[in-house]
Amino acid sequence: MFADKLVYNLPASILGLSLNILLNILLIPIYGAIGAAIATAVASILTATVLLFFANKAHPLPIKAKRLVSLFTIVVVFTLLAYPVLYLEWGFAWKIFVKVLLLLLFIIISVNLKYITTTVIKSVFFSIIRFNYK
Repeated sequence: MFADKLVYNLPASILGLSLNILLNILLIPIYGAIGAAIATAVASILTATVLLFFANKAHPLPIKAKRLVSLFTIVVVFTLLAYPVLYLEWGFAWKIFVKVLLLLLFIIISVNLKYITTTVIKSVFFSIIRFNYK
């Protein structure tokens, strides 16, 4: 803080800590450990958003807010679709099938919206294959 290089971290950290404590007090009695995870996730998202806001003021980047929000929305939707599969009374193979299907759908949507390219997908795929052969 003395050098003014990290001055923007303080308000974001205080806000995230306060929100995490408040949400823990509210959610843990109702949901238990899941409530603690939800509280931490919400506080982290808010902290990251505040840090992004302050960082963009200090060092502007060519980030389109609408595109960023739509990407996070897609990620949240697919996460919310994937977690209930854990609680279903299906066999392990069906759960894997549904999750792979969701992953493929996410990749297709991401490619269509130009969040990722097929070149990146191929690179990751071949990196995974090369890693398994070492």
